[in-house]
Amino acid sequence: MSSNGGLWLKQRSHEFVLAGALLTRLTMPRLPAELLARPGDGAWAYPLVGLLVGGAAGFAYWASALLGLPGSLGALAALAVSCAMTGCLHEDGLADFADGIGGGRTKASKLEIMRDSRIGTYGTVSLILSFTARYAAISVLSPVQGCLALVVTHMMSRGLLGVIFRTLEPARGDGLSAAAGKPRMAGVAFAILLPVAAAALFLSPLVALAITVAAGTAVLGLAWLAHRHVGGHTGDVFGAGEQVAEIATLWTLASLAVG
Repeated sequence: MSSNGGLWLKQRSHEFVLAGALLTRLTMPRLPAELLARPGDGAWAYPLVGLLVGGAAGFAYWASALLGLPGSLGALAALAVSCAMTGCLHEDGLADFADGIGGGRTKASKLEIMRDSRIGTYGTVSLILSFTARYAAISVLSPVQGCLALVVTHMMSRGLLGVIFRTLEPARGDGLSAAAGKPRMAGVAFAILLPVAAAALFLSPLVALAITVAAGTAVLGLAWLAHRHVGGHTGDVFGAGEQVAEIATLWTLASLAVG
């Protein structure tokens, strides 16, 4: 391999590690300090991180069925595994975003509420609805369907986060979201196409189209809400975006499976 090829591969591997460090609580190798200034460059690797999380959650669902457990308990196991791997990072973002847009009257007050570590009524209800929505969708799937659905869902919900990066500007002048930088368009396109290709391969092209439309619409709707209420993206907006995309994908897959 040429020196240029080796450098390219090293850079991509660093970006993958950075994506894993941002989106999970998995132990990752330490990175050179200069890479931490542009975490948005790792957006192309977000669906690969989703593959790890979804693969673990899918295995938990499949293994629960092998042990003779009903789909309801398998769904709980899958959700518990995904939450353990991410440290409930996305759920926390959803709750903070819901509290902010529900409880604040001005952009400044909404952003202030979103930074508050305490959870309010809107955040609590949003978490209940999120877990219930995902639990209900997963539990109706067969072991094989559930395993594949969880892999594709976690890839899709993270791959679409680049859409928020590209359509919104940072809502604040500080914080990780502001320092992330706008990811390259090629990286965003790759992050979207990879889960679409996985869905087409493991499920079907029509299913891939359906979940892309559903999840994409959910993320764009969330981005519109963020723009209207806080004027751009924050880390909480990305967490909320992952959650709504996850729900939209799982509901679409569940409706197609039982329809």
